[in-house]
Amino acid sequence: MNLLGIDFIELKMDILKSPKSNYNIIFFSYMISVKYYKISIYQPFKASIGLFLDFFQSTFFSDLDYFRELLMTQNLTIMEKEKPKKFPEQKQNLPGNEYQMNPQPEIIRDNYVGSGKLLGKVAFITGGDSGIGRSVAVHFAREGANIAIVYLKEDKDALETKALIEKEGKECLLISGDLKDEKFCKSAVKKCHSHFKKLNIVVNNAAIQFPQTELEKITATQLHKTFETNIYPYFYISNAALPLLSEGDTIINTSSVTAYRGSEHLVDYASTKGAIVSFTRSLSTMLAKKKIRVNGVAPGPIWTPLIVASFDKLSDFGKDNPMERAGQPSEVAPAYVFLACEDSSYITGQFIHINGGEIVA
Repeated sequence: MNLLGIDFIELKMDILKSPKSNYNIIFFSYMISVKYYKISIYQPFKASIGLFLDFFQSTFFSDLDYFRELLMTQNLTIMEKEKPKKFPEQKQNLPGNEYQMNPQPEIIRDNYVGSGKLLGKVAFITGGDSGIGRSVAVHFAREGANIAIVYLKEDKDALETKALIEKEGKECLLISGDLKDEKFCKSAVKKCHSHFKKLNIVVNNAAIQFPQTELEKITATQLHKTFETNIYPYFYISNAALPLLSEGDTIINTSSVTAYRGSEHLVDYASTKGAIVSFTRSLSTMLAKKKIRVNGVAPGPIWTPLIVASFDKLSDFGKDNPMERAGQPSEVAPAYVFLACEDSSYITGQFIHINGGEIVA
């Protein structure tokens, strides 16, 4: 049913006699489809269907900001639209472009309401132009942080991310360069600190992968590039940032489910992700007395540009976990918010596993 340009999936009306007045109380239970969500509402109106529609037209949201406000003030039940289980075949060159992906990844839920968890903080995020990094950056901004993003090549993606952060009312500094270069890593951290005059959160996230079906196909060149991209910068960036971090500040490292269960076709990539786990645990013990927390997130299959640029077949991507689907960046980034804010003040050296239900040890 379509009313006022809104698709009503369900619209029910129950009429009850009010015991305290002459009014009939009309309960409208309706479900509408909006972007990624279905919204179910059960609300009484002392009115007719016509007056209900007048109410709906005059009070329901006209933009996302009003939608967020409505979520905070009305008795709404949100049910997520089912996430994609199949993806159309597509191919890009590494490292991939988010603006060319089909479907577009979900960066942040429309109903995610920030609560100032990172107000006044400055976050430095590698690989923040797209994928999980972009989602983390936008979530951090909605929670009150200013953001510095380090990225490689993808200027269009980076500018889109910058616009998303600025839409949240926060500042975004873009730093383009090659993280394999230690001098660049040091200069990037210095540039962030010089610009914002502080640094509180470091997110090591950038990575690359080259699937191979046989071990002998992993050349020395590929091996060096994978390690130089995926693990060396974690050392370089953390080392450069450490003198600038204070008590209560955090380092968050992105590993992978492959670090825990291995990967038949990503042997070198999985090895770097395992190294990240050990690096995180070791660094956390080193910095515990300084009250600087070091934790990580180990995502499973997440719909990002790296996937489109890495694999030839995508239709069944993510189906090998208990939820039988790939995750969206919006389902991963809130874990970074948790690890970056005071809610995780008694957690260090740990990883959060967001992988669709796969049990790992």
